[in-house]
Parts: sequence; C-alpha cells; structure tokens
Amino acid sequence: MFLLAFSALLCSLVIIVIMLLSIISYNKEMKLRNSQIEKLDVTIMDLNQKLKEANSRKSYRIPIPVTEGEFEFVEIGNAVHANKVKRAAASIRDISLTGLRFNCHYDFSVREKIIVKMYFVLRNEPLELTGRIVRKEEYFGKPYLTYGMEFLITRTSEQESLFRLLRDIEAEQAKKLRN
Repeated sequence: MFLLAFSALLCSLVIIVIMLLSIISYNKEMKLRNSQIEKLDVTIMDLNQKLKEANSRKSYRIPIPVTEGEFEFVEIGNAVHANKVKRAAASIRDISLTGLRFNCHYDFSVREKIIVKMYFVLRNEPLELTGRIVRKEEYFGKPYLTYGMEFLITRTSEQESLFRLLRDIEAEQAKKLRN
C-alpha cells in the first residue's frame, strides 16, 4: 500500500513538473511573440507615417503615359536666365492640378530656387507650364533623375483649362478600368 501511495505521489510530482515546464516554455514563447508583435507595431507605425507623408500632396496625381517634352530654366537662385536659356529633354510621369513629376538626365541642385518652364503635349493639347522645382530623387542604377515641379499658375483661365484636361484624362482612365 505504501508503494502504491508512493507511486501515485511520484506520478503526481512528475505530472506537476511536466506542467510547470510546459507553463515556463509557454511563457517564454509568449514573451518572444509579444516582442515580435511590438517590433511589428513599430514597423506598422513607421509605414503608416511614410504613407501619410506620401499622401500629403495638395492634389491627386494622375499617372499618364510617359510624355516627352522639354524644359528651360527661367530662374536659378536670384538670377533670371532669359538670355542664357538652357533647354533639356524631360519625360513627364504624372501630373496634378498643382504640379508634375518628370525624369531627365540633367543633374541640377534643388537647394536654391529654380523656376523652369515645361513644354509638352498632352491629349493633343500643347502645354507650357511654369513651376518651381521642389523635389529631386535619385535611384541607384537609373540613368535619369526624377524631379517634382510645383506649378506657378497665376491666371485662373490656365488653372481651369488644366483642370478640365486632367478631369477628362481621369474620366477616360476610369472608363478603361470599368471595361
């Protein structure tokens, strides 16, 4: 009888030890997972911040087929370049009511005020838009640089004309998506 009681006690102790080891292992695993969740939360917050910054544009950008054009410098810093006009080729990537994004092979600093005049044709309509360079992006392995241009539209008629053109392009793109 003593042997039977001792065996039962021993079995109970083994079961308790196994349960304690299981609880300790489970707690370790939970701590590891909580640590991973915290790291993912930080990553999600960082990505949300980057997304918020990317979507903080004044106007929605409309992607367009790559449109070839050219630009000329109107003003660099405080110097007006009317007599020394330099033109360069540009590929317009997208456009909005307040600006556009273009690629070119010409590398210039955006630390000083740069005003350019962009010439291109969009939907058979010749455009001549003046703007300030506000951003420069360089990509590893790409032979071109990407610039952001903010329009300096002073006449309401120019802005209305651009608005109608962009509205038509967006409606055409939406129609293609539905079909």
